[in-house]
Amino acid sequence: MNWITKITQQYHRHPKRWLLTLAFLIPIILMGGLFIGMKVFPFGDNTLLTVDLGQQYLDFYQYYRHFILSGFEGGFYSFSKSIGGEMLGTWAYYLMSPFMLVTLLFPGSWLSVAIAVMILLKLGTAAWSFQWMLGKIYDDYNCRSLTFSLMYAFIGYLSANQLNIMWLDGVIFLPLVIWGIDEIFTHQRWWIYTLSLALVLWTNYYIGYMVCLFSILFFIYRFVVSIPKSLAKIKKQAFNVLQPVGHFIIGSLLAGGLAAILLVPTFQSLLASKGAHETASLDWSLAYPFQELLSKWVIGSFNFNQMPDGLPNLFVGSLGIVMLLTFLMNRRFHWSERFTALSIISVLLVSMNTNALNTIWHGWQDPIWYPYRFSFVWSFFVLYIGYRQYRQLSLPKLRQNVMVLLLGTIATLYLLMHVDQFDEINALKICISFGLFTIVLLLTLLISEYPRSIVWLLLALTLGEGFANSALNVTSLGYLDYEDVVDPIIATQPTINTLRPNDQEFYRITKDYQRTKNDGLHMGYYDLNQFNSTLEKGTTELFKSLGFPSSEVFTNYTTGTLFTDDFFGVRYMLVQDQLLPNPINGKLISTRYDWLSQPITQSNDSEIVTENEDALGLGFSVNEDFAKLKTEDIYPIYLQDQMLQALDNKAEMSSENSQTQYFSLENFQSLDLENVATDDPNHVAATYSREKDNERSLITVTFTPDTDDAYYLTVPQYLNDDDVTFFLNGQELAYDDTFRSTQIYNLANNDVGQTKTFQIEILADAVTLQDFNLYRLDKKRVANVATQLKDHSLQLDHFSNSRFSGKITTTHSNDYLLLTFPYSKGWHFKVDGNPVTAKPHFSGGLTLLPLSKPGTHEVTAYYRPPGLILGGLITISSIVIIGGHSYYYRKHQKSWR
Repeated sequence: MNWITKITQQYHRHPKRWLLTLAFLIPIILMGGLFIGMKVFPFGDNTLLTVDLGQQYLDFYQYYRHFILSGFEGGFYSFSKSIGGEMLGTWAYYLMSPFMLVTLLFPGSWLSVAIAVMILLKLGTAAWSFQWMLGKIYDDYNCRSLTFSLMYAFIGYLSANQLNIMWLDGVIFLPLVIWGIDEIFTHQRWWIYTLSLALVLWTNYYIGYMVCLFSILFFIYRFVVSIPKSLAKIKKQAFNVLQPVGHFIIGSLLAGGLAAILLVPTFQSLLASKGAHETASLDWSLAYPFQELLSKWVIGSFNFNQMPDGLPNLFVGSLGIVMLLTFLMNRRFHWSERFTALSIISVLLVSMNTNALNTIWHGWQDPIWYPYRFSFVWSFFVLYIGYRQYRQLSLPKLRQNVMVLLLGTIATLYLLMHVDQFDEINALKICISFGLFTIVLLLTLLISEYPRSIVWLLLALTLGEGFANSALNVTSLGYLDYEDVVDPIIATQPTINTLRPNDQEFYRITKDYQRTKNDGLHMGYYDLNQFNSTLEKGTTELFKSLGFPSSEVFTNYTTGTLFTDDFFGVRYMLVQDQLLPNPINGKLISTRYDWLSQPITQSNDSEIVTENEDALGLGFSVNEDFAKLKTEDIYPIYLQDQMLQALDNKAEMSSENSQTQYFSLENFQSLDLENVATDDPNHVAATYSREKDNERSLITVTFTPDTDDAYYLTVPQYLNDDDVTFFLNGQELAYDDTFRSTQIYNLANNDVGQTKTFQIEILADAVTLQDFNLYRLDKKRVANVATQLKDHSLQLDHFSNSRFSGKITTTHSNDYLLLTFPYSKGWHFKVDGNPVTAKPHFSGGLTLLPLSKPGTHEVTAYYRPPGLILGGLITISSIVIIGGHSYYYRKHQKSWR
């Protein structure tokens, strides 16, 4: 037992060190053990990658590693972000956490392990941070403070959102911000608050914004606690009473100033991405009945169905709820403090139910999935208030506990009576939670008689409850297998490495399969796909207009044509053939027979690589006809045809938008219906309904190409995989079903005389086929246009993600250099040494550079994030102000206030 004695002695000598260490290690050990039990790699074949963590963040983390380890290329701008896009907004939202450095310690194939380590470190640091705050505010380093610190690491928000790993830093640093606010009142020092808030804003501006709003609420609470309780004293000490207000305002402004070098450019980025979309209107209706929130205090009250539109994650454990309720009844605390605390809790609960307030908390944008992302501030405040009660708990009143038990009983009965309304909880979970709640109440009644034993029992009980809740939440989700994550990358990366352009050329590469839409960013090549919350609106609108799958946050180049391949400079295509000996473990998302007519440059057991010899480069000369084209409300086929007409020097523009010269409308040979009724038997464009529910309902059309040209089918934008399934020649068609405009599917190429059968299986009760047409694209004419444009394309002397230079030759006055990346004020151009202002085209999806005179022109360009200089000046000024303030007070031997 000597070692126990030694540890006890060490603990009494250094309680602060031991408590902080325990707070940090216990969550890591428990959750680490859970991950091992879940057989997370390298202890099995599972990962913690699910939903956006596997589809999006993982690729950003690989980009982060590549940026740090490979020369800091592509930090401000990247052509791997769809057709090009700024990256500072991506950094500010996803990649600024100091925990990201962990990814540098692992090889790329072990990135899923690095993510698991980051999650564990963040959970441990959250508990450490809460303990640090309690120690600094109350000088408490004991079992009671450890109990609440550990509970903070196991709040429901963290287990439900561990997949949104970039949000966890706000949870970690929030206790430091609150400690800083407390310092304003206790020691008149605002610098701790300033630095802590700046750190939150720096690591994630989005969660930082929510912390700023909560800081205002908490400051009000702390102000009420600190002011004298008589009007006479308030008048007498008016300056001292109001001084914290000034310190809070100054500290808040300087915190924003310290982070301005990141925040100002990020704000500019948001104006071109999320902020460019229509701002959510304020809807003052309620999202759900308030009483349904009771379900979120039950253990394991989270599952996959809660992610899209569930309830706020409010679990804080039985002890936290009991202490909150008894605090509100405890007259030892002044009524003004209890009233203010109750008001703030109510404001937060109302904000999580009133749609308008919820929108405001989310930066005036309705969240897509993962609702109520600010609910962690409610959990924090409940634990903060609960600890104020718990640290003074010595002689609990029976009446208070009886009232709390009555409330708990009513809540439990309600949940049991309505358990069928909740798919995330059941009667067993409800009864276990009520049992734990009752045990906590009974133990608090005995705390005066057995203080040490009860405190340790409550620690064990609270820790067990919190861990059980986290384990139930985490294991309720499905996760990617390790092989599903790494195999597609390992199989594709060697081929990609041989195809990358050198620094004197530019072209794009794409695939008919993908692990995620961010494969280009992950593997370091110029693709056209991206899934990113900071994606430029101009890019997404351009993809929509051209008939490619897109939304506000993603683009997917899966329905291109031979023309768009040339236009966007798609030179190499990686095609997966399932007949090959070792097909890649990736999702087929495109059917492009027109790619297979291109020369094959590489092939292996998994894929073939075709080369588009007509691919254009980064930019080329266009005339005024092209500059006048508009994308609004134009059928994608018509828009592509108009673009070809404007680019073809030998063609004349059609006077009508619907007149096509390169795409010709073709007829179907037959239309057959199986278990389907139609309202117009003479036309394909009609409404079709199922006749018998228990049989397959099929619409079958056939056609036989009479040329070797490429044939494309257009389908209406409102069809999705819930309504229909597409088949070509008996095989299910590979396509991306997340689209919002008419789509274009390639059905034939070099197939003269071969009959093609296209089938639509109806899954809904009825579907309407509008814009359901077959087109033939004249390949020779498209190739001729590409040849013309190549003679007047930008010949690069140097190219990088944020800087390029080259020469272009034009033959007409008032021509333009069309650059196939989205317009941004961050790009600065010179033509023949003179600054030239670019202008947006196609709603900002492309960039036009005026070239007033014919001849050969030298073009140079570089990218600087808009707002970077202004933000840098604000940050430098803030540092100077803080440094000057520190120097002045140190020189005068005063405390820094």
